[in-house]
Amino acid sequence: MQYATSHFYEDGLDSRDYIEASGGMTARADGNRTYIVRANGGVVSNSGSRFFRRTMNNSIRSGDTVVVSNGYGINGTAT
Repeated sequence: MQYATSHFYEDGLDSRDYIEASGGMTARADGNRTYIVRANGGVVSNSGSRFFRRTMNNSIRSGDTVVVSNGYGINGTAT
């Protein structure tokens, strides 16, 4: 995302809406690796992995956090 920000929850918005409200994706953002961290600690992903449940439901609930990968691994190498 362009800007790490926080937004008030608004019913009917999905993760794409909140990403756009934060300035959209950066050139390095990997939109295929977007995660929603639920307020209860659960994590859902649009790409799926062995750690996170895959879902096509990108609806946002009050207290959720949207995380967009920057396309770089932990050690800074491109992934």
